[in-house]
Amino acid sequence: MNLNAFELITTEICYLLEFLITFVLVCGFLHQLQKKYYFRFLCFCIPLSLANTLTELAPLRQPSILCINLLILGLLIWFVFRCRLIQTLLLSVLVFSTSMSVQLLLVLIFSHLPFSLPVQAILANICTLVICLLLVLLCPIHRLLDLLMSKSHLLLIGVLNLTGVLLMMNLYNKVFHTSFGDLILSFLFPIVVLFLINIVFFREYLIDQKKLEEAESYRNYLPLIEEMIDQVRARQHKFDNEIQAIRLLPATYQNYDSLRDALTEYSEFLITECHDSSLLKLNTKCLAAFLYHKLHNAELQNKNIHLTIHNTMLVSVVPEYELINMLGILVDNMIEAVSENDTADLILDSRDNHISFTTINPGPLMTPELRSAFFEKGYSTKTATGKRGYGLYLLKESVDEYRGRIYLENISSNDRLCIRIEIQV
Repeated sequence: MNLNAFELITTEICYLLEFLITFVLVCGFLHQLQKKYYFRFLCFCIPLSLANTLTELAPLRQPSILCINLLILGLLIWFVFRCRLIQTLLLSVLVFSTSMSVQLLLVLIFSHLPFSLPVQAILANICTLVICLLLVLLCPIHRLLDLLMSKSHLLLIGVLNLTGVLLMMNLYNKVFHTSFGDLILSFLFPIVVLFLINIVFFREYLIDQKKLEEAESYRNYLPLIEEMIDQVRARQHKFDNEIQAIRLLPATYQNYDSLRDALTEYSEFLITECHDSSLLKLNTKCLAAFLYHKLHNAELQNKNIHLTIHNTMLVSVVPEYELINMLGILVDNMIEAVSENDTADLILDSRDNHISFTTINPGPLMTPELRSAFFEKGYSTKTATGKRGYGLYLLKESVDEYRGRIYLENISSNDRLCIRIEIQV
């Protein structure tokens, strides 16, 4: 490409400005600024910008020049900030997509100004630098890189799609030198198609993620299900023996009155023994196994939990593993509030495609101050130290996420002051 002296100088200035934009944005994405970065930037920016300018003089096509420019951009980031390879690639993508998005908007303004193209390019780069500097100072853009580094696949795909579209638009503009309006019209249909493809992909991705989370939930709670099955088998064996004992009662009690009293007493004992058998009828097997495990642990602590299930078909939009998390916090809070040999109530119900969990256990009087602080992070009515005060806070966060409701009140139960907590999701 043949360039005169003025065009060479303006091209070099533009590349220096672009490198300065890159430096500002990378400092913002990394959320750090050290003196050694200044020294490295001053050492490498001029040689690399000259290398970019020399590519304009070489007999190369625009796609090759653009690839070399992007490679030099990545080298600048690596030389100055010494990031890992994956972080360097992500920073290159973020810097390119951010600066290109700003410059495309500025084209609308500068294309109508009475200046030559080199002067317009310099003015556009200066304005881009100012905008990027304000973006770094006013916006927490480092969170974007943190999300990408934490393997946020949806965000990464969205950024890569945006970068790809901007890259193609930049290349198309350099090859055909079209106006901004023609450029948008040329890419309007591909952008719409890409947007629709991404919607379908994101939908399938979310469905797959939900299935993976459900599978992981079943895998995590499989030992509890196996424990419940073993307990059921043991109880079945015990129940067979008890049925045999009932069959032998007429041989032990000869008259009607004594036999009647014996049958009544024995049947009441069997009903008490099978109080949690209703868990086996729940349609949510993981939740049933989890709850069975919790009730069994409470029984080992000599704490009596009365379970009432009004509807065994629990229906909700909330995934089962989330229901287990919510119920786990409620039950743990209830068991901790119950003293040895004391009792509490747990009620499960489902209606109108919502599930309700209710716990009733002894507790303090709900003053307005206590009620307002009950679900705050770090607040606890317990005197023990440690990681207290986060369970109910996390419970409220989960319920709010699914637009559920929490009811909190004092009631009197068996001449005791109790706290009643009900969640509906």
